[in-house]
Amino acid sequence: LRAREEELKVRSPVYGMAGLVRTTEGSEVQNESLLLEVFDRDREFVAIDLPSRVASTLTPGSKVELHFPGDETLEGRIEAVPPQVSMPEPQSQADPTISLRIHPIGRAWPTLPIGTSIGVTLLQSGDDE
Repeated sequence: LRAREEELKVRSPVYGMAGLVRTTEGSEVQNESLLLEVFDRDREFVAIDLPSRVASTLTPGSKVELHFPGDETLEGRIEAVPPQVSMPEPQSQADPTISLRIHPIGRAWPTLPIGTSIGVTLLQSGDDE
């Protein structure tokens, strides 16, 4: 690139926000290196693990409340309920879990670092209308 333009425009196939930057200004990179990951805000989701004992109460499309840091409560919907559970390590006393993806509904979720802990409240079937 040094033989080329000093500035080069790079396009992303989606609108989003700059996420994980994998290089710094002025550093040398190899051809085809990943420089930046763009997060697609239109396809956001939260991945949660719930105790498998609640699996029978879950249905795809059910509404949940998400409790974000800063006492902000927003809503989401369960994408799907997988048929399998994840078993804990044999020496662990933890319960088996079921992994879910929750997608936003209503107002946009706050922008938080990946790995931020949030609370989830399952709403009763009459509450999701």
